[in-house]
Amino acid sequence: MFIFSFLLCNHLISAKSSNGNIQYVDPIIGTDNVFPNNGNYAGMIPTVGIPFAFTRWTPLTQENVVGSCPYVYQDDTFHGFLGTHQPAQWMGESGEIAISPGTGDVKTAFHQRGLKFSHDDEVSTPNYYKVILNSLNNGNIIAEATAVSRSAILRFTFQDDEVPYVVVQATRKSINGEITIDPKNREIYGYNPERQDSVLGPSPAIYFRGYFVAQFDQDFDSWGTANGDTLSENTLNGNGTILSAYVRFPKDVKTINVRVGISYISYDFARESLQRETSTSLTLEDVSKLVELEWSKKLDLIQITNATNDELKIFYTAMYHALQYPCEMMEINSTGTFYYSGFDNSIHSGIAYTGYSIWDTFRAEWGFLNLFAPERINDMIQSMLQTYEQSGRLPIWQNIVETNIMIGTHSSSLIAESLSKGFNNFNLELAWEAIYKDAMIPPDNDLTTYYGDRQEGVGNEARAGLTREFDLGYVAAILTSEAGSRTLEYAYDDYTVGVAATLLNHKDEAQYFFDRSKNYKNIFNNDTMFMEARYENGTWCSNPTTWTEATDW
Repeated sequence: MFIFSFLLCNHLISAKSSNGNIQYVDPIIGTDNVFPNNGNYAGMIPTVGIPFAFTRWTPLTQENVVGSCPYVYQDDTFHGFLGTHQPAQWMGESGEIAISPGTGDVKTAFHQRGLKFSHDDEVSTPNYYKVILNSLNNGNIIAEATAVSRSAILRFTFQDDEVPYVVVQATRKSINGEITIDPKNREIYGYNPERQDSVLGPSPAIYFRGYFVAQFDQDFDSWGTANGDTLSENTLNGNGTILSAYVRFPKDVKTINVRVGISYISYDFARESLQRETSTSLTLEDVSKLVELEWSKKLDLIQITNATNDELKIFYTAMYHALQYPCEMMEINSTGTFYYSGFDNSIHSGIAYTGYSIWDTFRAEWGFLNLFAPERINDMIQSMLQTYEQSGRLPIWQNIVETNIMIGTHSSSLIAESLSKGFNNFNLELAWEAIYKDAMIPPDNDLTTYYGDRQEGVGNEARAGLTREFDLGYVAAILTSEAGSRTLEYAYDDYTVGVAATLLNHKDEAQYFFDRSKNYKNIFNNDTMFMEARYENGTWCSNPTTWTEATDW
């Protein structure tokens, strides 16, 4: 058995080796498709970027959609680097960009531009990724990447005698975007409005766009745009679906550096992030080292003794995964910090986060972040309160905007836990208003809407079934989805509201919620000794759909 200790401070703990604990992180862990027959796998991807990065950059081996990730270990074809905003395997991508190298005849379509590689030629760390690619022309291309939060540096080294080129893909099938080539400034810029979760939740975020600016360190020799595999030579502007731009370079150019800035606000903000995070005065190695230091500040907070190398690798890789979400959504320029809100389609001043997978994280991950990212907790809660101000509800599963995925109003748990640990530098009055509303005000059309998982065309589900729970003491089975789990989780949430009420001096309300938190008793079946959902008439319901990723057991 191994043991660990930690030090909560702003100083690095002396490392066990010259590389510190980052040496044990293996981002390839969790990318293996261990269940190929049903398509399920661990859902991890090897990304570079600082903790809680706005954009994470990963090698792209397949086009990711809801239910699949952009990198799977069994794949052996590299289709570029992807700037991804997909927070989990079962969530959608948003505003992504792919950048891919090649030599010889330009190939822009995803299935044509793939280059073979071997995992033996792959290096993956939290701050640096490298792979050697077969260029299809009896040579190799070395692809490297590092990234900060809103920008990245990519480097392609060409080791053959063909003309080198780089493809920047803006959009995929059925998504209309724009792209522009600026040879004078060595830029390709454009936007991608894709949100794969756009059919979910009450907020369509109609003005959402993922803006990007890619700046090159070499002059363009020729260029064009493409839709799919149809090339439009010598064009500087393109629009439509499966949209990309390509630029060729002279044969004697062997190394190309690409700096890429990402924004949800504008091209200017993307360029600002480039200047602030990955300016031309910094090399890829410089930025990689800075990102390594950011990870070391976190990973070296915990020192483990009496552990095997495999145990160290498992632990610190898990810690790396645990320090990625919620992710930054705010952007910075010379006048302040701003963010795009898809709830009201406006630009606001302030710090913001997204990727709140709260049903998955309220039990353990949030407590972990309170310990090891305390400098971010007040801002993460304030960001949740901004969501409440702009949408009328706290987050359930926020991916840019609310998606209504999973159940419960566990934001109250996050707020109560942090309050109990001394975090209070956020709007306390607004926090109480928000968690009280979620606990007491049923969602729209509560008596007539099932609120099934990923049900389209409904409002924010909040505590679906709450109207009947007021009368029955439980959520009625079949009339509201996952009623058994909802009854239990609402009871827990009521307890957390009671804790928050106590800490915020709402004594009468605290007692009410502590009393209501005992509603879990109302679905315990003394005959079977199991928790079971109940119909509106009080009889027991054994339908397995009354549980959320669970059974009676």
